Amino acid sequence: MPAVKEAFVCSLNRRLASVNCRLFYRRRPAVNADDITGGLSPDNRRLEGLEEDQCLQLLNSHAFADVENPNDYKRLRFIAGEIVKKLSGSPLAAKVIGGVLNSSLDERHWTKVLNGDFLSPNLGHDGIFVILRLSYMFLPKHLQNCFAFCSIFRQDYMFDKDDLVQMWIALGFIQQPHDQEWTMEDIGGMYFDVLVKKSFFDQFGHYYKMHDLIHELAQSISIQECLRVEDSTNLSSIIPKTLRHLFVQTTNPDIIKKIGQFKYLHSLFLFDEASNQDISALIKIFKTWRSLRLLYIHASTNLKMIPEEIGNLIHLRYLKIDGNCKLIMLPSSLSNLYHLEYIICEESVGLSQPNIYDFLPSNFNNLSNLRYMKFRHNYISSICGIGKLKSLQNLNMFDLRDVSGYRIGELENMNDLCSLTAGIPSFTLPENRRLTEPPVKVSYANYTGGVKTAEKPSVKFKTAGFAFLTAGF
Repeated sequence: MPAVKEAFVCSLNRRLASVNCRLFYRRRPAVNADDITGGLSPDNRRLEGLEEDQCLQLLNSHAFADVENPNDYKRLRFIAGEIVKKLSGSPLAAKVIGGVLNSSLDERHWTKVLNGDFLSPNLGHDGIFVILRLSYMFLPKHLQNCFAFCSIFRQDYMFDKDDLVQMWIALGFIQQPHDQEWTMEDIGGMYFDVLVKKSFFDQFGHYYKMHDLIHELAQSISIQECLRVEDSTNLSSIIPKTLRHLFVQTTNPDIIKKIGQFKYLHSLFLFDEASNQDISALIKIFKTWRSLRLLYIHASTNLKMIPEEIGNLIHLRYLKIDGNCKLIMLPSSLSNLYHLEYIICEESVGLSQPNIYDFLPSNFNNLSNLRYMKFRHNYISSICGIGKLKSLQNLNMFDLRDVSGYRIGELENMNDLCSLTAGIPSFTLPENRRLTEPPVKVSYANYTGGVKTAEKPSVKFKTAGFAFLTAGF
């Protein structure tokens, strides 16, 4: 174990070298908890903060992040030293204030932070919370919207960056890019990276998490727009008229029926765990909720179909269905949701897989604004005329074949495609066709189930997207 610790410390010190920070550790013998606390009761035990120089190093690492030659900013470093004296050694406060300072290297900005009433030498829980609120106030409006929405998720929730960005896009939080080289997903990813840099999220492997106090901040600023409802929640006494985002997790079907009164929601997360699900409540919701842009259904094993009334959600942009439900097919009215941009269907694997040609509506290619789709099974190969989905950015496991509506020529005008994984049968190039050089590597799947990378002479890239030669198809 010591060798593992030493390797970890060496690795971390290399990363901290750029901010003149160094980590030390030492082994201590095992001791009893009462020996540490001196027999104090849990209510009287208090963890001390960082030493002032440690706190300063942490603040500087965030304040001068991505700044070349931070030692050149001597005046700013002096101000940082004065700020640290008011942080009571709080590492969270140091990280957050560092993010606020990083937004501008102007001395007036740093002095304004130093002289702010929110800093106090005796910084307690309330004082740290004031600092967190300040960091939120320094965010531009579009980032404030993105952050506040995250309160809809439970404390300690592990965020997937791509999934969260898709939700932000569906809810209209992402500004349209001015440069056509950037996608909405690119812009949303930058938003998220800024929030990470300012310590609103901490990274854990491939996922991200909010500190408990950060999550508490998000709840406090979104209390009029976001609400989580569970079995113990008293609905009648807490629902504001400004409510826009609702998360429901319940085993009580009566709660599902009551939420039908909220007609102006923009997002609904429905974790229905009732053993006797009644889709009549869903039908009522779908008939009256015309403003809904995001719908996430996590259902039990009894849900086998989504009501046709979902076609009334004409502004829906994001649809996700998962859980232990055993869906037989998606409703035909889904093809009428012309604004739909994201559809993720990860229903549980049942004893028998639905026929891939029956699961999706026959007019699924009407969803011309669809940017992303993900299914547990290869239902995508059933889409005839997939070329009409011109906004699609990823196409995975689509089986090309010599049948009208499924030939490679369908992909010719899908200029927004960023990645393509297609099943391509073997073919012979006609003698009168000449290859366009150089060939481009594309990913394709053979019919034995393996995935390979090969040079296909029938495909070439253009700057704006893909261009295709239809030789042999």
